[in-house]
Amino acid sequence: PPGGILQFNGLGATLDLFSRDAGGLVIQPTRGTAIATVVAIDNRTNDPTYFPPDLPASQQVRAIPVIGHVDGANGSHFRSDIYLFNPTGATSTVTLEAKQWDGPSMMLASFTLLPREARVITDALPTLFGLTGLARLRYWSNTFGDGVRVTSRTYTIEESGATYGSLIPPLNHFQIAASGDSLEILGVKGGSGFRTNVGLVDLAPSTIGAETTVRLSVFDQTLRQLDTFTVNVPRAGGMQINDIFAARGIQPPQAGLLVARVVDGDGLIGAYATLVDNITNDTTYLGAQLGAQPN
Repeated sequence: PPGGILQFNGLGATLDLFSRDAGGLVIQPTRGTAIATVVAIDNRTNDPTYFPPDLPASQQVRAIPVIGHVDGANGSHFRSDIYLFNPTGATSTVTLEAKQWDGPSMMLASFTLLPREARVITDALPTLFGLTGLARLRYWSNTFGDGVRVTSRTYTIEESGATYGSLIPPLNHFQIAASGDSLEILGVKGGSGFRTNVGLVDLAPSTIGAETTVRLSVFDQTLRQLDTFTVNVPRAGGMQINDIFAARGIQPPQAGLLVARVVDGDGLIGAYATLVDNITNDTTYLGAQLGAQPN
């Protein structure tokens, strides 16, 4: 309806999909304008993963800030699946490049996707690249114009096989900061129930070059600054501050804002945070947005 909302539940049954089928969804309005999203839900835990619509990839290089194969706090075991989809009517080749956050390894993998083919790579870091830990993922395709879509989900698997996790999407231009720019993250939280982990990654294509200095500032709901400090992000690498409120000795505010400002260096910095439930290990991805510049 005009100005309205419509939700289809159990879309797989509507499309006659089997339980093990996976794919990409193309939605095209025949009249008017629509914004579409998809939510995939684990039937055992009811954990939802939100998949927003995305921009074309084509020959432009894009990046997912982190994929992983690593054990976390409170018995969590995080893994990353990668989703690929070729929405075009032509065969396309996509190249994936994984660069370890804390090491020199930079590995490549290429796929040829048939027209409108979708593919899922389970536990991609060791499966594709033979790596563990945390890594940055860059990708590009040989298609002009509309190209291959790539995204990822990072999750932990319980003994029952049930999962908790969140989408880790590719960064857009308004989520990448150069020198003098600031990235803002809303929704950071701490205390006994939750922990907030903050990730910073440098998107340089090679390891040649100096580290980039980033100033992190934490504000409460009244915009009172609770803490500020600087960190150095390695060239073409990344770093994560686990449970930032506990690590910095900050009393968690009712509502928090994290600002990451690039103060020195020529790197391009992406930032994000993950809000993790300490009881269930359920993760919520908190994306960063460029802060407004004064006139």
